[in-house]
Amino acid sequence: AKIQRQVPLRCIIMGTRRTDPGCGKLSSLTASTGNYPPFLRFNPILDWSYRDVWDFILGCELPYCSLYDDGYTSLGTVNDTIRNPALRLSQDKDWGDELGTSTNDPRARDIVPFLALAHNMPGMEASDTKGRGGQSYKPAWFLMDETQERDSRLKNARATRQTRGDTAAVLVIGNEIIGGSVRDENGHFLITQLRELGLDTLEFVLIRDDLDKIAETVRRLSDTHRYLFV
Repeated sequence: AKIQRQVPLRCIIMGTRRTDPGCGKLSSLTASTGNYPPFLRFNPILDWSYRDVWDFILGCELPYCSLYDDGYTSLGTVNDTIRNPALRLSQDKDWGDELGTSTNDPRARDIVPFLALAHNMPGMEASDTKGRGGQSYKPAWFLMDETQERDSRLKNARATRQTRGDTAAVLVIGNEIIGGSVRDENGHFLITQLRELGLDTLEFVLIRDDLDKIAETVRRLSDTHRYLFV
């Protein structure tokens, strides 16, 4: 809201992709939701794959966070981000074995040209980095299975097959909470528990005891998230 008061904000360009949690039903141009001020979100890479992103970054020699060189594929907070286990190097294999170039893996046909491009770029040599315990990791752009991108998040690693990739929203209703006479304790507890289950809580909404507003908010959150807690 502060930015919007300073700048006549009408549209924000996002880096959201359809595989991000809660983004499967998005369109290229969407309106802001929840407690955000009114503006448009433009999602130009919504249907890009993980490989598309790295092809573009490396092919255009764009700068990126150096943590991606160290085996991280998805960055959260300092408390829940780890090196992706899928990028851990086996001590008894060389780079050719690890990249699939010496196997019959059909995915190698797609990734080898991409890796050849990366190998020929300055600063993109296949140097591995050491994690805890002396383990070596490949850079993020060597990840072959795109469904493992978010395995750099501890909460995703703890998720079960039933909850992995799902998102949740928490809706708190109460005039006394908005008025400040009562402090909300349940919302914080619920978000903590959902985090332990590996669920991303993408929205926390607080509204008054207004039936029309409650119905509207429940419909919107139900359409966007797998789980809604009221």
